[in-house]
Amino acid sequence: MTAAMRDPASNGQPGDRDRREERAFRPVGRVTGDRPQLFCLPYAGGSANGYDSWLPLLSRALDVWAAELPGRGTRFHLPAARDVGELTGQLVDEIEPLLTDQVVLFGHSMGAVLALELALRLQARGAPLSCLVVSGQPAPGWPRENRLHLLDDAQLTVAMKAMGGTPPEVFDSAELLELMLPILRADLRMVENHRFTPGAVVRCPLVAYGSVDDPDATGPAIAGWADLTEGTFESRMFPGDHFYFQQHPQAVAVDLTRRLLRHLSTPDGAISGGSQ
Repeated sequence: MTAAMRDPASNGQPGDRDRREERAFRPVGRVTGDRPQLFCLPYAGGSANGYDSWLPLLSRALDVWAAELPGRGTRFHLPAARDVGELTGQLVDEIEPLLTDQVVLFGHSMGAVLALELALRLQARGAPLSCLVVSGQPAPGWPRENRLHLLDDAQLTVAMKAMGGTPPEVFDSAELLELMLPILRADLRMVENHRFTPGAVVRCPLVAYGSVDDPDATGPAIAGWADLTEGTFESRMFPGDHFYFQQHPQAVAVDLTRRLLRHLSTPDGAISGGSQ
């Protein structure tokens, strides 16, 4: 929560900031309340700043929010979630009061699972949803051989290095690894044990992103997301590894902006310049 943003729930009393820090969704940049909204869900082990490499490129045209899950960041004191259904139940209650009439959900890897389940819950409540964007995650039902949460700490550390996306200083610090590995393992266990509802689909457009060097989220696995929507489906494979958006932030921001133009409309067309 930026100091410049007025919190409508705040009366300027002691404790207001603490209450804001308890909330799941944090604004990225300026939030006006009269622009299309983009809500972002984190990858396993990630926090609300996990997409900092490219989200600021969109926040000039969209109201952007990033989720801070229990057990990390300013919510480190809360127990980590153990079940996708329970977590998305909490998230839908948090997100609903924030919604305007143009809403996009984005999630990478674990975040894609959370974004899908959150979209289904919002859809069931009749809430607006303009587009669902998933990234770096095989479509539900696509076979995955890896069960990363079952690896021991040394093996999981090797897997983290192979996937990329983790700052090198984490691996140089036993203390940082000791903090991060339980969070990552809990997230992986939650997602890898999750079972999707057969036949569940969203009615909004769906965009699926992947990367050519990601061994799990291959082209066919990304294309399989087409079965999860009754709306239009679009996909793109970027160069790079599992964390391709850190390597190509501008390309991701430009591509997403152009695709959202097909699904969102603003009176002044301001979104078209959001990533320039």
